[in-house]
Order: sequence, then structure tokens, then C-alpha cells
Amino acid sequence: MLGLLGDERLAEHVRRGSHAAFEALYERHHRGIFAFCRHLVRSNHDAEEVVQQAFTAAYADLARGERPAAPKPWLYGIARHRCLALLRKRRAQPSPAAAPDPATPPLAEEVEHRSDLRELLSGVSRLPEPQRTALVLFGLCGHAQAEVAAVLGCDEAKVRALVYQARSSLLEDRRARETPCHEIREKLALGRGGALRRRAIRRHVKFCPGCAEFRAEVLRQRRLSGLIPLALGGGGAY
Repeated sequence: MLGLLGDERLAEHVRRGSHAAFEALYERHHRGIFAFCRHLVRSNHDAEEVVQQAFTAAYADLARGERPAAPKPWLYGIARHRCLALLRKRRAQPSPAAAPDPATPPLAEEVEHRSDLRELLSGVSRLPEPQRTALVLFGLCGHAQAEVAAVLGCDEAKVRALVYQARSSLLEDRRARETPCHEIREKLALGRGGALRRRAIRRHVKFCPGCAEFRAEVLRQRRLSGLIPLALGGGGAY
């Protein structure tokens, strides 16, 4: 019966001490929140921990009389802050890199076998956090812009801008990956100064170990060439 109530009514029952109402809220939202956290922290284990922490904190807040205007984005907001705290802790205490866990449902059912979308998921993990959160909630989890705005604490126009920026960045990444290596290496071999730092080249090199190695060798050779006049004690035009 409780499962038929809206989130606001369930939250009200929780404030009155109903554990069953909180269980109903958990059953309704924990899978979506787990998928969201999984995209942010890139680990099933860590996402599960964050979900448990978030719901524990939410229960405590409701029991103290917290009255969220919209419980669903409120829950996602708590989970997001927990994810950000975990990511800050990771940066402060670096550990040996581990391979990210496989994609989780519902995305895994459709994209596990498609390399292009696996690359998309990897690209999402490299986006700035506000862009990543907006894109995951709006573009992948299907939340309304108003709900995403409530999670991020901004207006809907900002959400649209963040989603646009995220999608544009992912598109540039894809174009960079698809640029033939021979074109990139020709530009690296012939380019000078700022040409070697152009965004398209930087993006391609980020994804291509072979071109990254080629670029490093080009720069090494140019540094060596720059030392030749000093070693010879001469001046010449180079």
C-alpha cells in the first residue's frame, strides 16, 4: 500500500517514524541512485557504499524533521555530495590505478558489446563534474531538467548549458579519435610552437598511445636540435 504513495507522502510518514515508508523510498530510488553514483565514481563497490551512506543520512535528516521540497532530487543531491567527497578523498590519497568496473544496468544491457558507446562512457568519466552530473542525470538516466537543476542547485538554463557543453566535448573527443594517425603525425612533424598544442592534436594524442609516443619523439628531437648551436659554441641560423 505504501508503494502507491508519492515521495512527499512517504517522506512525511518517515518523519512520523515509519520504517516501512523509508523502505518504500529506498526500493523506489536506490537503483537509479546507484546507476548515477556508478557513473561518477566508476566503481560498483564504491557506488554501493555511497548509496548506503546517502540513504542513511537521508533517514537521519527526515527523522530530525527535514522537509525537502522534492524528495527525489534531494536524495540524488545527497548522493552527489557523497560521491564528490569520495573523489576528493581519492585525490588526496592516491592509490594504484584500477580498471573501472563494467558498465551497470540499464546501460550495460545495450552497450557492453559496442566499443563506440564504451568509449562514450569513458569520455563521460573525464568530463568536469557539473557537466558529468548533468549529462548522466538528464541524458542517461532520463531525469527532467527541473530535477537536475534541483540536484545541482542551479536553474534549468544552467542545466541546458552544462548538457550542451558535455555533449560538445564528447563529440570533439570522438572526432579526435577518428582523425587518421597519419594526418596527426604529419601536423606534428611539420608544426611549430602553438601548432603542436592545438586542441584537436591534444585530444587525439590523449587517446592514441602511438601518436603520443611520436609527439614525444618529435619534441625530444627538437630539444636536441636546439642544443646543437650551444654545444658547438656557434651561432648559425636555425
